[in-house]
Amino acid sequence: MFFIITIMKLRNFTDKNKKDIILELKSNFKKDKKKIWLALAKHLNKPKRNLASVNLSKINYYAKDNDTIFVAGKILGNGIIDKKLVLSSFKVSNTALEKINKSNSKYIDLKKIMDLKKINNIRIIK
Repeated sequence: MFFIITIMKLRNFTDKNKKDIILELKSNFKKDKKKIWLALAKHLNKPKRNLASVNLSKINYYAKDNDTIFVAGKILGNGIIDKKLVLSSFKVSNTALEKINKSNSKYIDLKKIMDLKKINNIRIIK
């Protein structure tokens, strides 16, 4: 598993926040040995034009109740959510955040979700 970490080269970012999140995801992978952190860091380690922009309708289609959904990019506000979810992404639009709060789902920032000890039913949507 160590071989995978050394291959992934950290790009030069203009957004320092994104670089910090990627480094924190890698360090969490080393501590917890959960592959989800490395996969998320790999998806975030892309240029801005290649990051995922996912609508709420797509999240609602692929997610099941009580899932934890990671979006390696931005969550957009097109569609509705009729399930109880925990959502986390690099960025989120204002309309998406309003719809998430109305639907009894939760949005947690990526930095805060890394501190949670128990995360169930994890999915990365891109």
